[in-house]
Amino acid sequence: MKKRMFILLLLALSTSSFSGSFVQAEGQQLASNASVKLTLSQAQQWARSNSFSLKEAQQTIDRNRINLKNAGKNLDFIPAGTGNGEEDAASSSAWKGYASSTVSYLESKKQIELAQDQTDYITMKNYYDVLLADNKVKSSEDALSLALLEEKAAEAN
Repeated sequence: MKKRMFILLLLALSTSSFSGSFVQAEGQQLASNASVKLTLSQAQQWARSNSFSLKEAQQTIDRNRINLKNAGKNLDFIPAGTGNGEEDAASSSAWKGYASSTVSYLESKKQIELAQDQTDYITMKNYYDVLLADNKVKSSEDALSLALLEEKAAEAN
């Protein structure tokens, strides 16, 4: 009698907590049978091609490359010393602009690597979260079917 009450209590708890997820899981299972399965590398490739931060980083690289080329065009000659004239000041300013543009360009190239790593990390984390959720759904389905089998066994006795 105690065993039967325990099984009924277990069944009531599992039915109330798992029935909604079971019905939802059945609908998702039907939908997932029709859906396409993604590997981690496919998900990362898709995320990279659709990432706003990567597109923005690429635009920054392109913009800094243009600025670097323009700064290079402003250079007339290599200054030999530190002059005090107007021409020397302009040359020095052009070289400082070129050096600044070079640093900005190299920094933007590093930024795109960082953005790719961040995108890959987020994609991997979300991918494994989906796998974990799928395993929880399957585990809940198994627990429900086990509880139903135990109920049938208890009714038969």
